Amino acid sequence: MSYIVTDTSCSNATNTTLLDSGNLILLDQHSQVLWQSFDYPTDTLLPGMKLGYDHSTGISRSLVSWKSSQDPAPVPSTYVTWDDDLRDSTISRIVLEYLRNSSYNHACRVPD
Repeated sequence: MSYIVTDTSCSNATNTTLLDSGNLILLDQHSQVLWQSFDYPTDTLLPGMKLGYDHSTGISRSLVSWKSSQDPAPVPSTYVTWDDDLRDSTISRIVLEYLRNSSYNHACRVPD
């Protein structure tokens, strides 16, 4: 599905495309990606989405939990990955600050 976004005061044509994967992308007149929704994940990881820091774009992608299914306010629970200078290895970190103050006693891996 593609939509042409036009502005009579703008000389550059852009094209917005919703891919089958669910990624919404904004392309310039040369089909170069200007923006894509997969670079900004919220609380849901879809197939094809990537997490972590992208050295080529400088974008850091992480999942952010919602307060509730009706309230998208972020809560102090985030899933982050990064390449800690380890070859072909990703260290996963789960920050569950709100669980530290509750009776929930589930171990999670948080590297030093």
